Amino acid sequence: MIEGTSQENIESMVEGSDKKIRILIFGAQPPCVQCLKAERLAREAAATYPEGLVSVEKYEAWSEMGKKLNITQVPTTVINGEKVAVGQVLEAGALKRQIDRLRDEFNH
Repeated sequence: MIEGTSQENIESMVEGSDKKIRILIFGAQPPCVQCLKAERLAREAAATYPEGLVSVEKYEAWSEMGKKLNITQVPTTVINGEKVAVGQVLEAGALKRQIDRLRDEFNH
């Protein structure tokens, strides 16, 4: 468990809330080239949306959060609790499609 957090808090940290999109990037420490690329693309994609809609957070794969989500390969990208890329970089176009899909779900 992450120090100072409950199971409920971890679940809310993983999933987006209130029509917000939360991207978690899990990588190695020290970071590999692919992990750095995954984080960079996620941050670039997030910057193209209204401020506050998309957040990007980076975690070490073997952190408590990584263990909670059973992260076994790097890089891994998780969007609102769903693993969307495991052991590979989610390219910018695919990342934006995932974000847009969630935005559409929020609006319906």
